[in-house]
Amino acid sequence: MNVFEVTITPQAESQLENIAHYIASELKDPDAAENLVDDIIDAVEGLSHNPEKYHPIDEEPWGSQGVRKIHIKNYYAYFGIDIENATVWIIAIVYAKRDQKKFLSSLNNQS
Repeated sequence: MNVFEVTITPQAESQLENIAHYIASELKDPDAAENLVDDIIDAVEGLSHNPEKYHPIDEEPWGSQGVRKIHIKNYYAYFGIDIENATVWIIAIVYAKRDQKKFLSSLNNQS
């Protein structure tokens, strides 16, 4: 079985920092923020083994482009797989109750 390198894009890293800041500052629960970040990091690092078990998402056109997601507590981490280079790219981390299609569309508008 191949081991994939997991890379978190700057965009996803920023999203994770914003999530942690919101929980720690706005919800006044820094321990929960730290635990959530740890859980998300552990889950995405787990994608280094068999990331293909997650199927492309149903939302188009992203599913056709091979975008997949993993559910982690109340969040989704969206990712792509580069089989040739054995790399998993974490492209976004978002609250699961958000409008996912609208969120994905906003990613297309960011460069």
